[in-house]
Amino acid sequence: MNKRNLLSVLSLSALLAACGGTAETSVVAGASDASVPAAATSAAGQQLVSSDGAVVWQVAEGFGELPAEADKLLEGMPKDALTLRHHHSGSDITIYVGQAGEPKQAADAYFAKLAETVKAAPGLDDVVVDAPAADHLAYRFSRSENGGSLNESCKVLYSAGGIYHACAVSPSADLAELDAVVAGAALKAE
Repeated sequence: MNKRNLLSVLSLSALLAACGGTAETSVVAGASDASVPAAATSAAGQQLVSSDGAVVWQVAEGFGELPAEADKLLEGMPKDALTLRHHHSGSDITIYVGQAGEPKQAADAYFAKLAETVKAAPGLDDVVVDAPAADHLAYRFSRSENGGSLNESCKVLYSAGGIYHACAVSPSADLAELDAVVAGAALKAE
C-alpha cells in the first residue's frame, strides 16, 4: 500500500463538500474496525460490510483491512466518514466507503451536481460519468501523479438513510478492472 493510493481518498472530502455532503450530519460514528466481524468468505470471494452496516461489498478473496499506520495518510478525512477501508496487495487495489451523510436533496439533483463536480474537477483525465439509476451513480477517472497514473472508479449509493461513495483505487489496475470491483458494492437490504 503506498501513499499515492490514499491520496485519492482525500479527493472524496472535496467532492462531498462540493455536493453539500459534508460531515454535518446526525450520523453516529460506526463501530471501530476492530469490533466489526471478519469478512464472510465464500467460493465466489468474500463479502465485506461497512462498519455502520449500511454497505455490503462482494469482492475477490485477498482483501484485508488497511494497517493502522495507514490512518495517518487519511488526514483531512473525517474518521467517522470512512466506514470501510481494505486493500488487495496482489492487485494493488484499495477500496473504501465514505459516508456522505443523509440526503439534503433528491437523488436526481444530487447525482446531477455530483456529475457536474466530477467533470469539472481539475487534474482528472478520462472522466466518465454513467447515466444515473434510481439509487446509484457510477463514475471513473484517472490522473497523473508523480510521473505515474492513478485510476479510480466509484459507485455512489443513495438512500433516504444516507449517501455512500464506494470507490476502488489503483496505480496499476485499469479502469475496467476497478469498475468490476465497484460493481460488487450495494446498500445492505433491510
